[in-house]
Amino acid sequence: MLTRPGLESERDQIRERQRFLGRMLTEENKPGRQKPMTCKKYFLRGIASSTNVVYVCRRTPKASQDLIEFDDGTAPVDQWWRLAYDEGQANPVSTTVW
Repeated sequence: MLTRPGLESERDQIRERQRFLGRMLTEENKPGRQKPMTCKKYFLRGIASSTNVVYVCRRTPKASQDLIEFDDGTAPVDQWWRLAYDEGQANPVSTTVW
């Protein structure tokens, strides 16, 4: 394999830059980061497991689901829904709450 002089060092510099960017973007709101690079935490809100099945998450406040609050009531609750489409059925759309 023929290599140009400096090609390996250029490749190493690119790999180091990739590692730097990966580390920079994995820590939320890292001190000293410039404003355009500040991050917000994202949560998974949905996924398609096949062409006919989709899972969707809806976040609701805990206080709205409990009649009696046993904690401070500020923690949100994730409610997952399974949406499926089967054109061969009389009612082709089905939903399931998980």
